[in-house]
Amino acid sequence: MNIRALTGFIDPGWPIEARRVSGLAACLQAAKARLEEAGYPVQTLRMATPPPAEVGKAVRPAERPEFARKLEAECFVHSIDYVSLGPASPEEPDGLAAVPEILAGTENVFTSAIFCEPESGISLTAARGCAQAISDVSRLQPDGFANLRFAAMANVPPGSPFFPAAYHRGGGMAIAVGTEGAELAVDALREVSSIGTARRRLEGMIEAHGAALAKTLQAVAAEHEARFLGIDFSLAPFPEHFRSRQRCRRRLPGRLPGPRPIPPHGILRSVSNGAGR
Repeated sequence: MNIRALTGFIDPGWPIEARRVSGLAACLQAAKARLEEAGYPVQTLRMATPPPAEVGKAVRPAERPEFARKLEAECFVHSIDYVSLGPASPEEPDGLAAVPEILAGTENVFTSAIFCEPESGISLTAARGCAQAISDVSRLQPDGFANLRFAAMANVPPGSPFFPAAYHRGGGMAIAVGTEGAELAVDALREVSSIGTARRRLEGMIEAHGAALAKTLQAVAAEHEARFLGIDFSLAPFPEHFRSRQRCRRRLPGRLPGPRPIPPHGILRSVSNGAGR
């Protein structure tokens, strides 16, 4: 099983404080080394920041393209592959308007915007702003691929390791990991005769790997005065047939009986979401 995203969370300051970035980089490099010693290849090192309006000295919307460029350069110096700027809030339409320029001026920067929160519900103004940003960003490249680096978010908490949704909110440095776990499901479904057996086997594999990953990363985090936020056990596929979600689904022995049977993808999702809880 691979680690797709080893993500660190910090407030880099504005102007950017290089020592904060270098401190996070040292923590991520140490975590990568320990994980790979334990048999978990790490594909990418990433950084996520707070929403720009919540950085120690707030980054105004007009300053955000420059903030993104300088942060990308600082991450390059410290061998951090990608950076996610925290989301624009529903209360700052100018923040959404800055998104196309942020993405046009960078290659490895991701960002997002919130249009719905549990307390306040949906902001129609922010939703329209997100739609406009998506439309504008789609024209930055002929294939529209720049939209891979933008997320319009509803009810997404901080601390997710995956981009573009990753952002930091409060507290000091922290780390989290996101897996590329489709091969676990492929292995769990080898020669099984029932959904129940497949479920128990996959749950056991996720919990065993989760315990090993947590033990390693909690130790690294403590050494670097950071918090360990947890593991996102995504069944994210690798683009090879032998360890793809499609292969998993074909190996499932069918659907659960009952008036509302659960389809194969639902089985896989429910196990990955519920293991260890």
